[in-house]
Amino acid sequence: MGRYGLYGSLWVSMGLYGSLWVSMGLYGSLWVSMGLYGSLWVSMGLYGSLWVSMGLYGSLWVSMGLYGSLWVSMGLYGSLWVSMGLYGSLWVSMGLYGSLWVSMGLYGSLWVSMGLYGSLWVSMGLYGSLWVSMGLYGSLWVSMGLYGSLWVSMGLYGSLWVSMGLYGSLWVSMGLYGSLWVSMGLYGSLWVSMGLYGSLWVSMGLYGSLWVSMGLYGSLWVSMGLYGSLWVSMGLYGSLWVSMGLYGSLWVSMGLYGSLWVSMGLYGSLWVSMGLYGSLWVSMGLYGSLWVSMGLYGSLWVSMGLYGSLWVSMGLYGSLWVSMGLYGSLWVSMGLYGSLWVSMGLYGSLWVSMGLYGSLWVSMGLYGSLWVSMGLYGSLWVSMGLYGSLWVSMGLYGSLWVSMGLYGSLWVSMGLYGSLWVSMGLYGSLWVSMGLYGSLWVSMGLYGSLWVSMGLYGSLWVSMGLYGS
Repeated sequence: MGRYGLYGSLWVSMGLYGSLWVSMGLYGSLWVSMGLYGSLWVSMGLYGSLWVSMGLYGSLWVSMGLYGSLWVSMGLYGSLWVSMGLYGSLWVSMGLYGSLWVSMGLYGSLWVSMGLYGSLWVSMGLYGSLWVSMGLYGSLWVSMGLYGSLWVSMGLYGSLWVSMGLYGSLWVSMGLYGSLWVSMGLYGSLWVSMGLYGSLWVSMGLYGSLWVSMGLYGSLWVSMGLYGSLWVSMGLYGSLWVSMGLYGSLWVSMGLYGSLWVSMGLYGSLWVSMGLYGSLWVSMGLYGSLWVSMGLYGSLWVSMGLYGSLWVSMGLYGSLWVSMGLYGSLWVSMGLYGSLWVSMGLYGSLWVSMGLYGSLWVSMGLYGSLWVSMGLYGSLWVSMGLYGSLWVSMGLYGSLWVSMGLYGSLWVSMGLYGSLWVSMGLYGSLWVSMGLYGSLWVSMGLYGSLWVSMGLYGSLWVSMGLYGS
């Protein structure tokens, strides 16, 4: 059924539950559905509108044009939403525990959650904000804009945190034993932990700081800014650390055997460890340093600045290292498997000991030299002096020696099977020993000579002197 005039129209349907629709022209319209639970919708033109749904739990929505709007849902627990245009808005959810949210435009906002334990959040625009969580133990957070903030956690033991902007902050934890932290901006800070034994930390800005740990045995740390600092650990045996700024520092550890460290600024430093066997380290600035370790076998290290250094390790096999600055160095390792020695003086040298399997030594002096020891299997020595020399030892199987002096010489030992010697002096000579089977000797002196021994089979001697023989 319908009817239409100048001022709108009317439509009505009387179905299963019926419905009604009314159009009021310029002035809005009305729509009503009477379904399973029915619904209502009203449009008030420029002046807003109203919508109502009466479903299982029903709902309401109202739009007030420029003046905000309202929305309400009455579901399982219902909800409410209100928009007040420029003047903020309100949102309320009444769920399992409900919640509330309010926006106050330029003036901040409010949010409340009433969950398992509820929570509250308030934003005050330029003027800070507030947040509260009422959980298992609850918590509180307040932001005071330029003026700091406050945070409180009421957990298992609770905690408090306050920020005072430029003026420092405060943090308090009321845990198992509680703790306190205070920041006083330019004026230092304070931190106190009241744990198993508690602790204290104070920072006095430019004027130093103090830290105290009252643990099993406690500890103390004091920083006196430009004027040094003090650190004391009163642990199982305690320790002490003092920094005297430009004037050096002192560190003492009174552990199982204790230790001492002293820094004398520009004037060197001293470190002493009185552990199982103790150790000593002294730095004498530009004038060298000394390090002594009295471990299982002890060790000594001395640095004499520009004038070299000395290092001695008296371990299981011991070692010695000496550095003589510009003039080379010495290193000796008496271990099972060798050592390495490098001298980087004007000419340098290298020494490598390969334990049971030989060693290598190289001297890179003006002419250099090489020495190789191949353990049971011979060795090699080479001297590259003005003329150089070569010596080779082939263990059970002979050896070779070559001297490249003014005229040079050669000597070869072939073990059981003879040897050869050659001298290339002014006139040179040759000597050959063939073991059981004779020998040969040749002298090429002014006139030379020849001697041949053929063992069981006779011999021959020839002298080619002025007249020969």
